[in-house]
Amino acid sequence: MNTTSLAPPRLLLHTPLLRRLVDGRVCELTFTGRTGMPVRYVSTGTEVLVNAREAARDPWWTAFRCPAPVHVWLAGERRYGHGRAVCHGQPGWEQARLVYQRRFPQPPVAGTDIFVVITLNHASSRRTNDGTDGDRRRDRRLGRRRPRGTLGRS
Repeated sequence: MNTTSLAPPRLLLHTPLLRRLVDGRVCELTFTGRTGMPVRYVSTGTEVLVNAREAARDPWWTAFRCPAPVHVWLAGERRYGHGRAVCHGQPGWEQARLVYQRRFPQPPVAGTDIFVVITLNHASSRRTNDGTDGDRRRDRRLGRRRPRGTLGRS
């Protein structure tokens, strides 16, 4: 996928009033090796499907040959999950193709297309059930420090 042609939607994703122009079609992935990569997606509720078109030319999907953590900027929220690449002939590819093709009929999905299936964590939005900032708690667990003065301060 040519990410340079999607640069304007990446900027629109983070502008609340303009986000509705791309919501439901474009999300942003952040994973090991890439930051802020805009992609077309289909959401099935607990999963996000991304078609890695032109996989040979832009092999970003190889980071998901084994399940790997990913952050998804989706509908104005950062969500967390694990992505895995699904190639033609593997379990789940045909189902992913049908779901993706139903949402985006043009251009048709080719047999060489690879899907990245992202399973979102159950409680992966910014806020946790206890009202604290989940990002801050996650950073604390990983040993990263953030400035004090916002929600989640201990």
